[in-house]
Amino acid sequence: MSRRLGEIDEVEQELFNHVLTLFAARVRAARKEKGFTLQTLAEAVGVTTPTMCLIETGATNVSLLIVFSIARVLGMDIGVLLESTIPVDVTPVRGFPVLGKPKVDAAKRPRANETSHKRN
Repeated sequence: MSRRLGEIDEVEQELFNHVLTLFAARVRAARKEKGFTLQTLAEAVGVTTPTMCLIETGATNVSLLIVFSIARVLGMDIGVLLESTIPVDVTPVRGFPVLGKPKVDAAKRPRANETSHKRN
């Protein structure tokens, strides 16, 4: 079954909401840390103050261009704003592996006293 462009399932929606919530919180924290008001940041980015409020509360989906502009104005790397720790135990989406640290079976995990290189 194929999906329409932009259509996502429940797992994808949950992951998206997670990233959006973290992004919104990071923008707000960085704005306050840099001493910007909501209005001055909005003007510098090129959006309205109500739009910036929606961005900071995670109530709107923003374009990558706006994310880039926010990062530039705040003097941040765009990756820092978008970074996310996605739960490892989430079912893979559309057949792609889940991001994050891979689960390691305890039986296969090296013990603290074992080393990968033995010395003679």
